[in-house]
Amino acid sequence: MPMNERMTPTKRRYLFTEQKGQCAVCHEPPSDKGLAADRDEQTGKIIGLLCPRCLRLMQWCHHDIGMLQRARDYSRENVTYDEIER
Repeated sequence: MPMNERMTPTKRRYLFTEQKGQCAVCHEPPSDKGLAADRDEQTGKIIGLLCPRCLRLMQWCHHDIGMLQRARDYSRENVTYDEIER
């Protein structure tokens, strides 16, 4: 298990500024819960600041780009029930 990098105030300010005060994934401004550090699962290094929703998504899929792309493709390619009834 990798040793987690410590979030310093300097690192947090740097990431917050680089991300223009937004979640690195959805680009929404922070909610009342703020932005949390997302870490590389292999190294434990902090790679960005995410909103709680996007952090859960990345943790759930274990940063598997293929899984995220398949989920994106699925949501774009599948028809809705409204389209079937037409």
